[in-house]
Amino acid sequence: MAHEYSHAVQSQVDAAGSRLELELQADCFAGAWAATQATTGVDLYRVVTALTLSADPADTTVSAAAAHGNGYERTAAFVHGHREGAVGCLEHPGSPTESPPGA
Repeated sequence: MAHEYSHAVQSQVDAAGSRLELELQADCFAGAWAATQATTGVDLYRVVTALTLSADPADTTVSAAAAHGNGYERTAAFVHGHREGAVGCLEHPGSPTESPPGA
């Protein structure tokens, strides 16, 4: 739900980027929101599992209309938002902050 709400935030701040960048930025904003809910018991393990399970299939191209990112990209964006807050998502829209292990 936080990911979808993040798209409303993007429209308010006139976020720009490719479809994939905007989807990953929405994951980032969702992470920023989750960080504010730490005292309510947001289960980060379940969030990361959900992001991984809802990742794009391996053959999805970056330019695909429904692209949301692979499991690593989605998790990295969420973690970036969780650590850096919403401002960090505006400064770093959609791009993973690190390379996947073994890359």
